[in-house]
Amino acid sequence: MAKSTNAKSTHHKFTHTKSRPGSRRTKTKHKPGHDSILHHHLLIRCELGTRLYKTDSSRLNEFLDDITRDIHMKKLGATQIFWVDGEHISQQGITGVNIIETSHIAAHVWNHPEARILHHANSRALMQFDIYTCAKLTNESIIAALEHLEQFQPTHITITLLNRKWSLTIDRHMTWTLGDSQTWRSWLDKQKITK
Repeated sequence: MAKSTNAKSTHHKFTHTKSRPGSRRTKTKHKPGHDSILHHHLLIRCELGTRLYKTDSSRLNEFLDDITRDIHMKKLGATQIFWVDGEHISQQGITGVNIIETSHIAAHVWNHPEARILHHANSRALMQFDIYTCAKLTNESIIAALEHLEQFQPTHITITLLNRKWSLTIDRHMTWTLGDSQTWRSWLDKQKITK
């Protein structure tokens, strides 16, 4: 059996092929266990004690921009905010999205969701919110982003963190409800969302 002429090469599990115009393709070595692309998807279902109206577009814009900054992502353009009237009052709400280098941050707020889908008596609106990135979301950046929900008077929040690298793996799933023993901020400060 032939011996390896470069013992170090056996220590590297992942390789990434890069090419430059006018050059041959070269391989860049990564350390064992190091993934340069992680595909985290943070999903938040948040019942709110307050509603957002057409006049709140700047408020939603600021919310999305603050989160983009706090998770250390770069926007590819201006934040997009849209008011949705819908055919029924239950469809009325506001939508916002930031397109970022690694994917997107999006939020939609329904002002009059059906009462039967709400978990808390003080819920007035429903926000569906997600962050998808091929980069890594750290626990600190997720906590910093979720702290911004406090301004909307959350009443019931469900958080799911998906790892989409190899499949749709649930890394974490948790729920907080107003009236439990802790406030949203104190509960959030004690959480470890990423592995």
